[in-house]
Amino acid sequence: MEHETWISLLWTKPIASSFICLILFTALTNIYVVWSIYKKRNLRNSSTAIIVANLACVDILVTLKDLPTFFSVAVSGHWVFEESWCASYGLTNVIFIVVSVSTLVTITTDKFSRLREMAIPQEHPSSHTHHPLILGYVIAHTTLSYSLSLLWSKYVFVTRKSFCRVEWPPRNGLSATFLSSFVFIVPVSFLIYNLLYTTVLKVNDCEKVKIEANPYEQKAQHQLHIAVSIFLLSWTPYVLESIISSHSQISPLTACRMSLFLYEFRPLVIF
Repeated sequence: MEHETWISLLWTKPIASSFICLILFTALTNIYVVWSIYKKRNLRNSSTAIIVANLACVDILVTLKDLPTFFSVAVSGHWVFEESWCASYGLTNVIFIVVSVSTLVTITTDKFSRLREMAIPQEHPSSHTHHPLILGYVIAHTTLSYSLSLLWSKYVFVTRKSFCRVEWPPRNGLSATFLSSFVFIVPVSFLIYNLLYTTVLKVNDCEKVKIEANPYEQKAQHQLHIAVSIFLLSWTPYVLESIISSHSQISPLTACRMSLFLYEFRPLVIF
């Protein structure tokens, strides 16, 4: 039987009202992103732009999912916290992790390949040194976007505590519940960085010229560092909230602030 608990919190109505404003602002921002992409003909031919537009549409739908709940809280002043909501919210966060990582990979790869093309001299138009890199990222993006999203979504439905509360330290050692909160963050980020950096070194070795890295390649690496740093920074508060909640009780409104921070931050990453 589903268990429901009514929680009365101070300043609930003004906080919920501010969340409603943030949700509407996020939806309008994402609508502007979609409109900007489809307005320009050259962007409509870019696979990266189409992926960003699809991400913005998903962001709108998932963000608006919580709008009725916040409206109810703003009117009644009470928060209904139930286990089914916890499982649903865990699923939402897992999907957002996968989509964020795959989109980050796609955008940085597209920028890197374009900068590489600009760096190739005009007298050597047949150079294809970056094609293996693009192929590898296409495979990685497809894998992260579809297969893992289905796998981890099913896992969260079975173990709803994976994102509502994380046991720290785990009772049974390094449990799968604990790993599910971090497996998509640090390893993937280091993988992207190391793969791009190794590719730059291989290109320099093939040319057999010991010179400093091409300025376009340096710019691509700097953009990658910024993108990965923003991604890790945006997810850090939610991870900290999960760790703290294993030791003490955190109100639902506090937990929602972490997730809403991610929602508000994502359009900035896109731009």
